[in-house]
Amino acid sequence: MKIYPSQIRRSVRLLKRMRSNSRKMMVWKNYPLANEVVSMLDTLSERSGRHSPYDKIFLMKILLDNISKSDTPRFAISVLERQAALFKSVTEEDLKEYDDPLTVGEVEAELGKWREYIDFDGVTEEEWCSKYHRYLRFDPIERTPLWEEIYYEVEKETDEAIGRNVPRGMGFCFMYWSSKADVLARRGISWRSPHEMNPRVMFD
Repeated sequence: MKIYPSQIRRSVRLLKRMRSNSRKMMVWKNYPLANEVVSMLDTLSERSGRHSPYDKIFLMKILLDNISKSDTPRFAISVLERQAALFKSVTEEDLKEYDDPLTVGEVEAELGKWREYIDFDGVTEEEWCSKYHRYLRFDPIERTPLWEEIYYEVEKETDEAIGRNVPRGMGFCFMYWSSKADVLARRGISWRSPHEMNPRVMFD
């Protein structure tokens, strides 16, 4: 049985916490954990007798599945770039341990998608939504560096404003958007919620 390096074992524990947060609709809590995982994996060589480059790629895939890429696109791009670089050292032998492994083509496609997302001068919201089949419009501020910079603190303050005992079922999205708009307004930021951006769409 392979005994993985301590960085991988610690990353796996953090990723389990991230998955738990995702199930509880608390994806925002994963952002600092994701940064911690990336920092840890960066200290690890591409390959050793106890791990392969694809082991790192696989952990980063789980990480990306448990963050809000549209809220933190620049961070997501940095992770995808790490994956793409690691693929240069992946061998067929490395992939044998994995069912349906990720391909470099899939990583490059995701890279292109999120690079275009942050290119708000070169790619309009309409063009991006049409190309990537995004059917709900969003406030343009969500593509900016500022949005990503304040994302975690805004979500944390919004969660605190709502309270822990509020049911997160039918109608919760409206309470969430209202609280989030208030938090952003206190920072001098005017934000239009998905409901405001998509008035003909029925939200529950």
